[in-house]
Amino acid sequence: MGAVALALPNADIPAMLIRPGHKEGELAALMAETLARSLNCAVCVSAGIHYPNITRDEILTVESLSRKLTEQCLHQMQ
Repeated sequence: MGAVALALPNADIPAMLIRPGHKEGELAALMAETLARSLNCAVCVSAGIHYPNITRDEILTVESLSRKLTEQCLHQMQ
């Protein structure tokens, strides 16, 4: 199903999950918070990661790739 996170540039306010309860929520929130702080604007991130029978190592890879994607997006937007 995926998750949606909305973050404001104020680091004191955590990202709000619009679709809570999905495993992608933590990644979407982290991405939204990072981009919102760096770009100084409200950011909405929608994330849907669908791998049947994903292993722990594959989850770690997805998390690492998500961080890299966030940095690439940030670099392109600055």
